[in-house]
Amino acid sequence: MAKEAPLTDQVNDPKKITSNHNGLRKRLQRHSLTEFTGIKSDELVENNDSDVEVRDRPVEMCWEENFRLDDVSASHARPLIASFLEKDFPTKDRIPCLRDLINVGKKESNGARYARGDWVEFRGPSMKWRLDMITRVTKEAPDDHDWNKKTNVDPVWKFYYDAGSKRRLKEENLRSPEEGLKFVFGTRPWIWQKWAMLKLEKKLRFQEGHQDDFVTFDVQKYIIDLWNEWISNPLNEEFRNLYYDEKIGDYGRSELMKHIFQPFRIIDLVSEGSGEYNLDAATNISVYTYLSFIGSGIAVPILTLFVQVAMPLILMLNYSSVFEISLDQCDKNDNIRQSKLLALFVLILYCFTVVPNAFLGLYNIAGPADTMYSRLVSLRVRLYMQGNDTRLQILGYKLDLYMNTIYSYVLSMINILVVLRTKNLIDIILNAIAFQFLADIDELVTSPYWWDFKRRWIKAGIVEVIMQESILLNSLEFTSDFCQNYEINKDEILDICGSEILLRNAALASVDDNNLKYLSDEDQLENLCKQIAAETKNYNAFKEYDKGDTYYGHLESFLGFSFITYPVFQRFKDYRTWSMWEKILYLAKVPKIENNFFECNKSKFLTKLNEKSSKDKPFKNFFPEKEGKSFSATFFRNTLETMAISSMKNFWSINWKRKQIGMILFHLVDGVLHIFANTMIIIFPVYVLLSFYEVIYALITEDWCYSIIKDIYNNMTNQ
Repeated sequence: MAKEAPLTDQVNDPKKITSNHNGLRKRLQRHSLTEFTGIKSDELVENNDSDVEVRDRPVEMCWEENFRLDDVSASHARPLIASFLEKDFPTKDRIPCLRDLINVGKKESNGARYARGDWVEFRGPSMKWRLDMITRVTKEAPDDHDWNKKTNVDPVWKFYYDAGSKRRLKEENLRSPEEGLKFVFGTRPWIWQKWAMLKLEKKLRFQEGHQDDFVTFDVQKYIIDLWNEWISNPLNEEFRNLYYDEKIGDYGRSELMKHIFQPFRIIDLVSEGSGEYNLDAATNISVYTYLSFIGSGIAVPILTLFVQVAMPLILMLNYSSVFEISLDQCDKNDNIRQSKLLALFVLILYCFTVVPNAFLGLYNIAGPADTMYSRLVSLRVRLYMQGNDTRLQILGYKLDLYMNTIYSYVLSMINILVVLRTKNLIDIILNAIAFQFLADIDELVTSPYWWDFKRRWIKAGIVEVIMQESILLNSLEFTSDFCQNYEINKDEILDICGSEILLRNAALASVDDNNLKYLSDEDQLENLCKQIAAETKNYNAFKEYDKGDTYYGHLESFLGFSFITYPVFQRFKDYRTWSMWEKILYLAKVPKIENNFFECNKSKFLTKLNEKSSKDKPFKNFFPEKEGKSFSATFFRNTLETMAISSMKNFWSINWKRKQIGMILFHLVDGVLHIFANTMIIIFPVYVLLSFYEVIYALITEDWCYSIIKDIYNNMTNQ
């Protein structure tokens, strides 16, 4: 079993610890006085203050093999332990300044990418990046490392990081803060990222067996080639000089690349189905999820929705007497006791099946669950909050959301009511099974292997959503948003595009997309092969070199229309205005490094600015008010987040710019449904408890006609 080794100030001691210590005492033994007091060793040599020497003694005693806590007075040990706890589990507000967010220079000598005290952005299951400070770094040897084998080669250590309230974060889920990187490098790399994403979308295909098929295509290599091409462009000389400056160092360059390449890396992981993006382990993926991500294939979700709504209504009509609150008489038969007893057993079973599943569905929808489906929902939430999804994607997302919340709760409540009022024993069991089947129809449709062979369609949909979320279509479509996001003078942009609409131009895109000036040598050759194949009527060759349009859904494939939906990997076709991109890619100003840094010592460079994050000017992704919240607080905060007034204002602003009045009304209705969905979180468990009370009361008093709903109704009307 691999062992943990904390990396604080790289304190190494050759002495072995032989006594049996608990975890805290082991950590006390591994830390120097500097770690606990903040006083450097050279300062201790010059300082003869007796208090310092006394404070040093407890830590030195911790290194002795037979050390006992009794050897140190409580007055000296307690401050040391309290200091240790505060460093590993901070309780005070940590507000970074701008220099804390800059990671440049040399990498840590021990192999760790980050050190304790560094400020980084980390990502959890909610897929949101958050800025916080690293409080602990641990390293572990691989599980297959043989410690008994004598070798001079150190194991390939794995490093894990604690940041904020999160523990054991992997290196791939950390990155340098965007605020610090933009201060050092400017905004040009982020503009390039959008351009590269459009280039990647044009390159990818949904064509199994083809070299450019999205599953087998090497996204990372393609993007690195585009990056090197952009860096070496003569128009980018100013940024290139900054990028290769010795003050930036290999570490600073690698941190920028890691940050900019992050969405491309996730696309690779999703396409390969590896790591935490393994779709084979995903559950709860329904026909509405497919519509939510792909934005097409509308026929099956609509039919499924009709079945899921119509069948409960038919069952309710068959048991219409169940819902008559004012019923004064009930049918007493010989099986009434047995039916009530069976209903009690069904309720107990529901407590371990239906009720947890209902809350699990909400838990996945809210985002904090560490499951593949929850990550998918979090991606959709982020895209929805940006307002960059299509209408069919919004429809699929909302159906997926409300079928897992409102529908699930209401159906379960009707199910319990029918079970309580049914007299026939066989009917009780059949009704319980029938309602559970209705709740799972949307997921059962997608479960057969033939539905989505190798999960290729849903993978393609996820890749497209990552592209949508990364490109930020609003900033590319409207000049004012682009200038605000990338700190460019609006007059310069207007001189290029000549209107408020920036990079979206279908007519220009169709011309630029086939202009040899904006194609690579490989693309030019493929374009020529396609032309010759078309002239010679060589169908197989033409199919090889022509990307074509591939739709998800039989209706879309048959009709081939694109005014409602888009072909796969053709969603951003109107933004391929390469002639305008060529002017904008090098327009953002490059910071002057001599103005931002001064030499502090031989290896480190620190910024002059001490500006701290504040409420008026908060650093991006810095949310100190959300740190340290309990699980329930985090859960309900994520659930209610999309109901915030600020979110509604964002939707209204985007729809107003696009002249989409109907979508403004849609978001108003959606807000009402959100309120109802969150109200059901409280109503549902109360309803289950009342149902238990009704059954148990009837069994004890033998009042087989007792109804808790009828009792409450009568009390309300009598008052």
